[in-house]
Amino acid sequence: MTILESLEMQRGMVMHVLEGGGFQVNGNNGFGERAAREEREEMLLRYVRQLEHRVEELSTEVKEEMSRNARLEKLLQERVTDKMNLSHTSGSS
Repeated sequence: MTILESLEMQRGMVMHVLEGGGFQVNGNNGFGERAAREEREEMLLRYVRQLEHRVEELSTEVKEEMSRNARLEKLLQERVTDKMNLSHTSGSS
């Protein structure tokens, strides 16, 4: 299972719980309802923390990829410049 699939599955579970499908309210005293609400909030907070962590990981990956791309772009420019210089040198001989 990919990270994205895992997050999608977790999102589905969180949404199910937030919509009230995951808990039974016990009695009319409000305690069960409050406990269910607190559990939903805790589950949502855990999910948000996981998303924040994944965003940080992806941000790091993007920065690393941008750095690699910049190095490759520089190498490409150097090769193009070298080929142009060689063609000018060989053309003037």
